[in-house]
Amino acid sequence: MNLFELVSPDGEDIHFVDPSLAPGVPSLLSHATFSLHAACSFGNMHFSCYTGDGFSIWFSRYGIDRPARVIGRTDQPVLELSCIYEHPFQIDWQDVVASRLPTKQIELYFAPYVENLATFDARRQYLTLDVHWDKALLEPYAADFPLLGRFLEKVHRGEPARLFDSTQLASPAINTVLTELLHYSFRDELAPRYYDAQVNILLIRLLERIAGVSVAPLALPRGGLSIAEEAKRLLTVDYQASLTIAQLCRKLGTNPYTLKTVFKQVHGVSIGKYKKAVFMDYARQLLLDTDNTLDEIAMLLGYNSQQSFTTAYKSHFGETPGRVRRGR
Repeated sequence: MNLFELVSPDGEDIHFVDPSLAPGVPSLLSHATFSLHAACSFGNMHFSCYTGDGFSIWFSRYGIDRPARVIGRTDQPVLELSCIYEHPFQIDWQDVVASRLPTKQIELYFAPYVENLATFDARRQYLTLDVHWDKALLEPYAADFPLLGRFLEKVHRGEPARLFDSTQLASPAINTVLTELLHYSFRDELAPRYYDAQVNILLIRLLERIAGVSVAPLALPRGGLSIAEEAKRLLTVDYQASLTIAQLCRKLGTNPYTLKTVFKQVHGVSIGKYKKAVFMDYARQLLLDTDNTLDEIAMLLGYNSQQSFTTAYKSHFGETPGRVRRGR
C-alpha cells in the first residue's frame, strides 16, 4: 500500500495532481515540507504537511461540491492530536472512533494502521488540523500523568486507543496555539524553531488538560458556536466587503460583546486579526495566481502605494511580495 491512499467507496474519481498545477490553491501551511492536492469528481482535497523533529503538522482542506464519502488508508501507525477546525463531519475510523465530530473537538488517537471513512455534506469547505507525534516525545510524561500512561501502554501493545473517554473541546489556550500554527509570519530561517516551540506549547496545554487543569468545558452562550462559525464564514466569503462588527451583529442577530467573545473563544483569534489574515491571504493569492503588477495589486487592495503594500505584506508574512512573485 502507498504511504497515503484515498479511495471512494462509491466509485467517484480521486486522483492526485501536482499542487503547482492546481490554480488558486496556495499551500495551507507556511513553509510546508510538502503539499498534496487531490482532484475529485465531487470537489477537491488539499493537504499541507510540515515535518519537524519527532512531529508533523497536517492541515487539510476539503472543498466538497456534493455529498461524498472518502476512505483514507495507510499501513503506517498513526499517533495524532486531531481537531476539526471548520464544519463537523462524520468519521468512522475502524476500532478507534465512529461519530460526527464537532468543530473544535480535540482528541489524541493511536491506530496501528488507518482505515477510516469520512462522510461529507454538500457545498461546504471542511478544515482539519492534526499534529502527529512520535511516542518518544510523550513517554517522559507518562509517569506523572496516569491517563497518558494508560494511553501509551496501549500504544506500546499496538492497540487502537483514544486518550479521553468524553468529548473535549479545545480551550481558548489550546485554540490559540492551533491558530498560531497556521499563521507563521517571521523570517524563513526561524520557521523550524517556531513550529517546534508551538508544538511543545501545545503538548504542555494538552498535559494541563490531562492533569485536570482548565478542564471546564468551553463556556459559550446559547447559540455561541453557531454565531462564531457563521461570522467566520461571512468574513471569509465577503472579505472584500470588510464587514464591521456592527454589520456582523445585524446579520447574526447578536451584540458586539457576545460576537467578539465567542469568536475569540472558538477561533482563538480576534475578529480584527482574522480579517487581516483573510485579507493578506487574498493578497498572496493575487501574487501567485495573477499577472497583475505589484502596483496594480496594491491599488486593487486599497493601498496608497506599492511601498505601503510591501511594508504591510512583509510585516504579516515575513517576506516581500516581490520575493513571492519571483519564486512562484
